[in-house]
Amino acid sequence: MSSPLSSASAASRAIRRDPDLEPDDQWKESLKAEIERNLTSMVKDAETQLKENLEKNPDDSERLRREFSVAMDNIRKLATEAFKEELERERHQRRWATGHELPPDLAETMKKEQ
Repeated sequence: MSSPLSSASAASRAIRRDPDLEPDDQWKESLKAEIERNLTSMVKDAETQLKENLEKNPDDSERLRREFSVAMDNIRKLATEAFKEELERERHQRRWATGHELPPDLAETMKKEQ
């Protein structure tokens, strides 16, 4: 007996293999650009914070730059996760729109979002 996670994972793999359900590169690039726009303020805040902290504590620049690097890594992780989630959601929407069966939990979520 398979778990809901393995069922969702199997459905995900099947979706990726069907070119009719896979968003094209233009859609993906558009999504990346949107996510980037949405995270721009976080990047600017991190840059501003670094600049201000360097001005206040120039002797602590190594630590401050490490903290900035960690903040930027976290922003990149957020962007990657947002992209993966939205891509998976789009795949499921396309699957549902073409009459393919979805796992029950995903089907219910899709109905609520409509």
